[in-house]
Amino acid sequence: MVRAATRALLPEAAGIPESLLRARSAPESPRAVRVAADRLLRAAGRQRTPEPGYR
Repeated sequence: MVRAATRALLPEAAGIPESLLRARSAPESPRAVRVAADRLLRAAGRQRTPEPGYR
């Protein structure tokens, strides 16, 4: 489900607030959500630097 939502949002990634995506890429978020948020950040040109121990 997360992958499908991410694919649908990719064309509009630049319009998604960065703060919302960064909150979802926090270590306490489920892995699928973190990966999706990182993918949307990359698509919007706002690359995230992974924290040590990030998986």
